[in-house]
Amino acid sequence: MPNFGTGYLAGLAAVGDKGQIISAAGIRLIPEVVMITDKLQPIEDRRLALLELLRACCFVAEKDGFDQIHAFVQDEKWKRHLLKAGFRGTKGEALVLSF
Repeated sequence: MPNFGTGYLAGLAAVGDKGQIISAAGIRLIPEVVMITDKLQPIEDRRLALLELLRACCFVAEKDGFDQIHAFVQDEKWKRHLLKAGFRGTKGEALVLSF
């Protein structure tokens, strides 16, 4: 079980009538990279810009205590570029809850 007291905004538990923990949760911050690219630019320039920005994003995230950055990709070509740049698939599927 993760240590919800370290690296989380909050640790929470749902407790039953007899005091037993039924379920536990933690709220964790994750840095997300949002990148916009001019697809009219030459592919090599876009590739170099991607790598440069990713290095900078990793530097900033690591400086602030994070060990991962996330990207939610909607374009298969960009997904391939990100995989080549070191990203990997996640466990499970990304979902979002808006409130």
